[in-house]
Amino acid sequence: MIPLDVELTEWGAAYLNATNIFKEITTTQKYHYKTDYKAGDVYKSQLWELILEFKDGIRFDKEKAFNKLKKVIDQ
Repeated sequence: MIPLDVELTEWGAAYLNATNIFKEITTTQKYHYKTDYKAGDVYKSQLWELILEFKDGIRFDKEKAFNKLKKVIDQ
């Protein structure tokens, strides 16, 4: 597993919020999704989760969804 941190851009935060609102509306599970991301927030994830989360959010006509990608090294 490769843990990562990224800094969300305005587009990345809007994309995550919209995606999570949709998940809350359409899921039958009693799970609460975070819907208050904002630009500059640090999003922590595994590499494969990051790819899946933003697979439809990375577009040429939009700004980058995130920046400052860095691998988290356990110390």
